[in-house]
Amino acid sequence: MLDAIGKQPWAAQVEVAVKGGIVELSGVILDDHERAACIVAAENVSGVKEVHDHLVWVEPMSGVAFPSAEDQARQSERTAVK
Repeated sequence: MLDAIGKQPWAAQVEVAVKGGIVELSGVILDDHERAACIVAAENVSGVKEVHDHLVWVEPMSGVAFPSAEDQARQSERTAVK
């Protein structure tokens, strides 16, 4: 996994944690296409069962941060429960 994304110039901002075949991606990306690239790279590693996306896309021109769809859904669930 680290070999797959480590060669990319944006990889320094991406953190990867793996436990029991579950990959957790976190960190900052500056282009939302990097999200898909990270997920595909993780999914293509032998032994990976699940990939969880916790990457935050920061739009460079405005500085607005966008969490992953997974994290947005989790936040919506928490808000709905309250």
